[in-house]
Amino acid sequence: MIPIVLAPPLPEARARRPSSMSLAGALGAALIVVGMVAVVVWAAAVSPYGFARFTLGDADRTISVRQGGTYLLFEEFTGAAGDEPPLPLQVSVIDQRGQPVEVTYLIDPTDPGAADSYRVPFHEGRAVARFRVPEGGRYLVRVDARPPGTYPAGLYRVDPAATVAIGRPASLTWMGSVLVPLVVGVAPVVAGVGLLARAWRSRAGTEHGAPSLVPRGRGGLRAVR
Repeated sequence: MIPIVLAPPLPEARARRPSSMSLAGALGAALIVVGMVAVVVWAAAVSPYGFARFTLGDADRTISVRQGGTYLLFEEFTGAAGDEPPLPLQVSVIDQRGQPVEVTYLIDPTDPGAADSYRVPFHEGRAVARFRVPEGGRYLVRVDARPPGTYPAGLYRVDPAATVAIGRPASLTWMGSVLVPLVVGVAPVVAGVGLLARAWRSRAGTEHGAPSLVPRGRGGLRAVR
């Protein structure tokens, strides 16, 4: 008889299926994206960083608002959130039809620390005036420094480096706090990085410990007569 040499069949490759490490990696990447988007949205739409800003030299500034509501005008300088004297400002707002919008002054020069204020990295300010617009559109905001002699100089300060900002009252609540991005932004990013690192370590360990598909030696050969 002709010898027939038989060898054990090579192990079949196992069908790949989603593993816990791939799911962890996908979840980690999603958390990183969500955290980054949340920080950008917070900074642009909720926090004081998203305020419209201009210097006192820009006496006339046209702003665009998406919807009607209450807006605040802030003065910004070092010490504005404390008891420093306010700037001698006069504020007026004109709507797109040329009609004046009522402006309410909020700061009392004899008690400047009572006004609403905020202090975040790189910006410090307090509310000077409030105005309410009935609808979205373009509005002309005019901020002028009162000329000397029209106000008691001892109750006000002159600061050419000061800026003026316009924003919504919600930015003065807990939503404008710098703790918010730590919760909605930094925490998801840190968790996402941790999941990605875990998935990478699991994948590296699996590939390192994978069995070889090539049979070793000749112990698997058998002759049949």
